[in-house]
Amino acid sequence: MVMKVYLKLMLALVCVLGSSGRAAPLEATGVGFGPQPLEDGIAGYASFYKNFSTDTRVKREDLKPLPSSIKQGLLSALESKSNLFKPVYKAVYTAANLKKLQGSCPFVGLAFEIDNNKKTQEWFTGTLSECTGASGELGGNNTHIWLIQKNEQGIWQVLMEGDSTMDAGLARSSSSYKQLWTQHYVSSFAPQSGLGCGRVPLRWNYHNGRYRIIDQGLDYHDCARTIGFDYPPSGPNDAPIYISETENTRRKREAEVKVNAVVQPWLQSLKAFR
Repeated sequence: MVMKVYLKLMLALVCVLGSSGRAAPLEATGVGFGPQPLEDGIAGYASFYKNFSTDTRVKREDLKPLPSSIKQGLLSALESKSNLFKPVYKAVYTAANLKKLQGSCPFVGLAFEIDNNKKTQEWFTGTLSECTGASGELGGNNTHIWLIQKNEQGIWQVLMEGDSTMDAGLARSSSSYKQLWTQHYVSSFAPQSGLGCGRVPLRWNYHNGRYRIIDQGLDYHDCARTIGFDYPPSGPNDAPIYISETENTRRKREAEVKVNAVVQPWLQSLKAFR
């Protein structure tokens, strides 16, 4: 049964490793993390790219379930009072969800270098969104993800949290940490809204001890099916929606307004990252 649960999730991770197994962060054009579930389950893999922009892959490795010691580090970081993502994902950090995460929920992940510091240890990890209380699809990937770090004092902490995908670019000269791009879905941070669509993409830079938001967006296009507008069909087999241009524009505006009404109050929970 445990193996069947693990076979429900695939996490594809993109990075460049040095010969020692440590990442070579300044040599890669980017690091992309993205869940890619299989119909029959969770077989994780890591794809390593020499050139991210031209899709030049040089290596592929299978991922393994998260080691028990790292899972314990993750759980301690999640429950820590210093975890600033608790108010951001209130729906995730319920007693019921934490119990599931401590129990049979599957985790896969990969160790990689985020800060160019051999005295720290970082892991990217994720689990199924059904373990975190999401009310709908998260970009079709249906995973919740974390970036955790064991700092120089030996304490595990949550560096980043999000949904579906995470990307990392080259470190800026002002910080040894890579920039990050994350996705945050209404279905995950506000399942109680009942909206079931919409997301907030964020871009982050590390400054003064934590990642801080340097850019944000609003995307409502995954509401096309539920609200009924053609922007564009979500898949190759989706039939186009034949409505007038005026009605199509009205429906898209309706979707934007509905998503924004949920997102704006939620953005206040990110004040610690400004």
